[in-house]
Amino acid sequence: FAIEEGRPRAWVTSVGNDDCSWRALPRDEDAEVDFNPWLFENRGVHAGGKIYWHICNSPPMLALDPVILRFSYLHGPRALAVDPIIVCKVR
Repeated sequence: FAIEEGRPRAWVTSVGNDDCSWRALPRDEDAEVDFNPWLFENRGVHAGGKIYWHICNSPPMLALDPVILRFSYLHGPRALAVDPIIVCKVR
């Protein structure tokens, strides 16, 4: 994904017949990134049918639903946080 003008944009790849192509989807106007985008970790995690990106030192994470291609924010389970008061790191 990429951040453009404070909004996330998904980049989708298609692979077939020894060919790879990328397509940029429209910016998601419902999800706003109002913090430094460098706080996103480089790798996303695929779980439960969605793709998640952790935001350093923040309880919410960015989630992409690949079926409807929409972004949203959600909080991970509090029990998984290393230190929910000082460092919010959900794995």
